[in-house]
Amino acid sequence: MFFYRQHYRCLWIVDSRRASICVFKTHIMKKQTEKIRIPKIAALIHDFALASSVTLPMELAMAAAQVTGHSLGSRGAVQLLSPDGGPVTTSGGLTINTQSINEAGQLDLLVIAAVWRDPRRVLARHPSLVPFIKKTIKQGAAVAAVGTGSFLLAETGLLNNRPATTHWFWFEEFATRYPKVDLRRDQLIVQSDNSTAPAALTQSVTYWFTSWENFITLKSHDT
Repeated sequence: MFFYRQHYRCLWIVDSRRASICVFKTHIMKKQTEKIRIPKIAALIHDFALASSVTLPMELAMAAAQVTGHSLGSRGAVQLLSPDGGPVTTSGGLTINTQSINEAGQLDLLVIAAVWRDPRRVLARHPSLVPFIKKTIKQGAAVAAVGTGSFLLAETGLLNNRPATTHWFWFEEFATRYPKVDLRRDQLIVQSDNSTAPAALTQSVTYWFTSWENFITLKSHDT
């Protein structure tokens, strides 16, 4: 991560064998003429979503903001979006207060939650999500689709002739539905330009820890 004045550099190490996470901090100095900009991040939620694929990046974004000395107040580090806004009860029974996708604004990163069981149900029930994702990417945002959330991303057509992956159980359906997408069955995390697809929630842990610094950027005082 990039910090200055008297902040800390954090190194996150995920030990899959022990299921543990270690954090090491080293004190560094940077120029006084720059400041840190907290990125605008949103997570896309619906009634079939796995809440855990959203709560993890929320907590990491909160930690990153706190380490850099930023107060987020009551708004939190991640904007929670759904097709119509309001309370959304996810597949596991967790109710989350959300805003409508029409209130998203300009984003730096959009997280697409993993889908519990059949991802085709989301496409059928919430068709408005696909044009929203497409518009968000066209506006320059990076997108991370966790597990079967990649179906929503592929549905935009923007993954055509590009590599992607999804949960192994849905390989055949994904390949049949999106024949123009280069499905990487042997890879757990696939990145193509500004789109990333961890194959499942466990792989998203590695993705968030290893790439979070890409979304903490420097911004000079005179911009």
